[in-house]
Amino acid sequence: MNKLVQIFPDTEKKNILPAELSKFSNFVLFVHPDIGLGFYPNLAQHITDPENIYYDQKVNETEGLGVLTSYYALPKELLEYLINNNLLKGICLKSLLGKEYGKKQLQENIQFVVRFFQPNLYN
Repeated sequence: MNKLVQIFPDTEKKNILPAELSKFSNFVLFVHPDIGLGFYPNLAQHITDPENIYYDQKVNETEGLGVLTSYYALPKELLEYLINNNLLKGICLKSLLGKEYGKKQLQENIQFVVRFFQPNLYN
């Protein structure tokens, strides 16, 4: 708890984020017992959840593959959480057979794509 108080010193005043992080609005905070606290700017736009006001379907369709291929440098634990909870279902591949086909192929092979592009996460 002391580390969180050091990182987020003004929780009593409702200023949860430190000043240098407050300029970001489209971010994800991920807390894991083994890796600690992670701050990932621009990731919220890819998370498909009805409560997520930052989700952007167009960005997801054009840039979403970067979430799986290491552009965002996400830890394995966060990627697995997002995949296992079906929160990346808007990401698709470009396909000559159409957007829905590309989406279906990627979603059916999402674990393979991550392992192929980021083998370092699994070694």
